[in-house]
Amino acid sequence: MSNAPAKTPAAVGGWTPLRRLPAVRPARDRSISRIGESNVNGAVFMFDGSTMMPMTLRRLALPLLVSVVVTCGCTVGSDGSPDGSTSGGSPALTVTPAPLLPATVDALPSMSVEEFHMLLTQLEGSPVVVNVWASWCGPCKTEAPMLAAAATEHPGVQFIGIDAEDSRDGAERFIDSYGVPFPSVFDPDGAIQTDLEVIGPPMTVFFDADGNEVARAAGELSQDTLDEHLAAISE
Repeated sequence: MSNAPAKTPAAVGGWTPLRRLPAVRPARDRSISRIGESNVNGAVFMFDGSTMMPMTLRRLALPLLVSVVVTCGCTVGSDGSPDGSTSGGSPALTVTPAPLLPATVDALPSMSVEEFHMLLTQLEGSPVVVNVWASWCGPCKTEAPMLAAAATEHPGVQFIGIDAEDSRDGAERFIDSYGVPFPSVFDPDGAIQTDLEVIGPPMTVFFDADGNEVARAAGELSQDTLDEHLAAISE
């Protein structure tokens, strides 16, 4: 008997035997291999059931997810607003910059009587019109467009609203509905209103540039009354 080694199939005719591959585990209903196609960052990937393709997708998706999270984190402010600002409202008409004057029409900061007097002091040098209003007040709704127009037409006069005994939601809707362009402060318990000796809204008080009260109008304003008092404090 010959001791020569037996010929392997690879040595016969130059062919290479097929190797048996391990069985592929059937894909679950929601696995990536059954989805068939996915779009990641604009590129389309086709899946053929291979166990390597889902890993490729995960490797591509992770940097994309991190990028999205970082981007969102840069645009969210400390107060949770989308752009990091404290308020999303329109800038309020401002004649004299003052630290206590709200910067936007819907900021509606709560303010004590003492703080309101400090605000009036900060505004000395400009005539001031203080309008006491509330969103539930019918006459306030009637005079609001007239006051909004006057504030725009008299850039040298600072208009300020006092939202008295009201809700913030109602006040914000009022400001938006009537296009109020000047700032307002929130007086939920009516303390500022009482200090101004106002029984209830509406009431409008006119101050000259020295901070002296020149006139006041109780109830709904007429155009003639508004024009007369504006002329008096603008002299």
